[in-house]
Amino acid sequence: MEYINTTNILSNGIKLNIVPHWHRYFGDYYNLKLVITCVIPVTNLFFSEVEGLKEDLPALGEEIVFKRITEKSGIPSAEKESVLDKLLEDFKNNSLPYLESTSFPKKMFLAEIKKNSSALSKMIIRQKG
Repeated sequence: MEYINTTNILSNGIKLNIVPHWHRYFGDYYNLKLVITCVIPVTNLFFSEVEGLKEDLPALGEEIVFKRITEKSGIPSAEKESVLDKLLEDFKNNSLPYLESTSFPKKMFLAEIKKNSSALSKMIIRQKG
């Protein structure tokens, strides 16, 4: 798949990295950990959603990192490539459309603010219908 072991810029500005980590755990059997990371730059595009953001931007940081780990165990060496291809195909069909959506960066931004509300307590998040 074209996304693996490279930094990919999605159409909504997110940097996507997919890195497989293989570990032989017994004889001819392997474990696979597929690490999927999305880096979302914090920009002024989100300022209209949160009052007081410009003053507190340093508390949030310059980017938000979304990480997902998928693991598979007990993979015979002869099936390593096909198992990796299957996991990547599942990701491409199920998760990638969500990550590529234009609303995903804003949703992650607002979720990060809510998660860190103690550091950013003076912000008022306005819910838009």
